[in-house]
Amino acid sequence: MHTFSLLMHWTGANAAARAAAASHDTELAERSEALAKRASTLIERAWRPDLGLFADTLDGNQADASLLMMVNLRFLRPDDSRALDHVRAVANTLRATDSLLWRYKHDDGLGDTLSAFTVCSFWHAEALARLGRVDEAEQVFTSLIGRANHVGLLSEDIDPKTGELWGNFPQTYSHVGLINTAFAISDVPKPII
Repeated sequence: MHTFSLLMHWTGANAAARAAAASHDTELAERSEALAKRASTLIERAWRPDLGLFADTLDGNQADASLLMMVNLRFLRPDDSRALDHVRAVANTLRATDSLLWRYKHDDGLGDTLSAFTVCSFWHAEALARLGRVDEAEQVFTSLIGRANHVGLLSEDIDPKTGELWGNFPQTYSHVGLINTAFAISDVPKPII
């Protein structure tokens, strides 16, 4: 089972629980809270204390940059002692350049990965900001926005060797990552998810 999929189950179940509370739907509240707890219990199986990170699968040992979203979606909160370890371990394992991260390095059956997935690098900067490491987040953010083209647009992927913008262009995910990171770094009050 992929940990990121379970994280999305947990996120959706928590959103449903908030909707249930707002609409006073006790049946939906009970069902969604049970689903969130089940997903959380399963996700915990992916914690690898020896690696200092949550692995890509429940019984795996590979890093996956999508799991930086564990901090951004507040599965891992700033007071969780594993949060910063997880962010650092994922970034150190998947670092392609000073600011670019590979999504993952393991063989996915699709061939070698030649480019860094832009949104993963923004997820890294956002996670740093959400953990109070705003100076570090700003450094990564500044480097990333410096990779945009002449009109400020980003692609899906960036070649870490040449800086060329690859993949879908312009890419919504990349720009959503940029916006979310800017809000996480800024002094604008942050919504509670």
